[in-house]
Amino acid sequence: MGHPDSEIIAEVFLFGEGFVTSKPLGRQIVSLFSLCKKLLSPQKHYDWGLRPLKAILHGAGKLLRQNPITSKNASVIGKSEAEILMKSIHSSIISKLALDDMDQFLLLIGNIFVGVNSFGLDGGELESSIRSIMLESPFCFEGNDDNVQKVLQLNEALTQRI
Repeated sequence: MGHPDSEIIAEVFLFGEGFVTSKPLGRQIVSLFSLCKKLLSPQKHYDWGLRPLKAILHGAGKLLRQNPITSKNASVIGKSEAEILMKSIHSSIISKLALDDMDQFLLLIGNIFVGVNSFGLDGGELESSIRSIMLESPFCFEGNDDNVQKVLQLNEALTQRI
C-alpha cells in the first residue's frame, strides 16, 4: 500500500479553502512537517501526519474567511496568505512544543517561509488580565512573559478547537 502524497493533499485542501497560492504554500507546509519529524526531539504527543496537517489547513481557511484579502496584486496576496497560514501554524503547533524544540521550530519556520512575518500572540485585554491575576493570586505563578505566552497559546488552541 502506498503512502498518501501530503503535498497534493495540502495543495487541494488549501485551494478548496480559497487560497490562490495553494501550490507553494502546500509544498512549504509539507516541508515544514517533514523537517519537524526529522529534526525535533521524539515526543509522544508530537504528530506530524495528515490529521494535524488538515487541522492547520482548515484553521487557515477559517482565518482567510474571517479576514478576506482584497488586493489584486499577486505578491501581496501570496504574502498575506502565507501570513494567514503562519498564524494557523502558530496557534496549532507552538503550544504543543517542548521548550527544547521551540527555537529549532522557529528557525525551521523562518527558513521555509522566507520573508513572512512570524509573530507572537497578541493578548490585548486578555494578556493584561492574565498578568494581573498572576500577580494577585496566591498560586505563586510568576508573571513572566513565558508563562503569559503559554496561557495565551492555550487560549488560542482552545479557541481553534471550539
